[in-house]
Amino acid sequence: PSAPAITGTNTLCVNDTTTLSTTAVGTVVWSSATPGVATINPGTGAVTAVSSGTSDITYTVTDGNSCSSTSVTFTVTVNALPSAPAITGTNTLCVNDTTTLSTTAVGTVVWSSATPGVATINPGTGAVTAVSSGTSDITYTVTDGNSC
Repeated sequence: PSAPAITGTNTLCVNDTTTLSTTAVGTVVWSSATPGVATINPGTGAVTAVSSGTSDITYTVTDGNSCSSTSVTFTVTVNALPSAPAITGTNTLCVNDTTTLSTTAVGTVVWSSATPGVATINPGTGAVTAVSSGTSDITYTVTDGNSC
């Protein structure tokens, strides 16, 4: 049988999932050369990114006559997640006080407040305003140059 090309996403971040596909006709069994980097479900082609690095993905297709062919290699690159260092700044405020939180994270940082009725935060600057008494968890998400 013919073993057509593999299609799908070939660049992932750790913990991402994607499903690869082929137009091969017959029973397709997928495999990953480096499962410590990317695992693949042998029956579905679902890839899970495990750790940074590269892994060559192939499949074997078997037709109704028990003849088989192996596909060309499809290389998946897995990028590490960016580091998310601690948040620094003042964590006790009076109502109407403001402060700016910071981090040494490298990439695009977007701030958020779990309870904006208690403390609001500017998503781009980390400027916090105390709105009412109580507590609010302040977090951020960092996205690096690999979109991880």
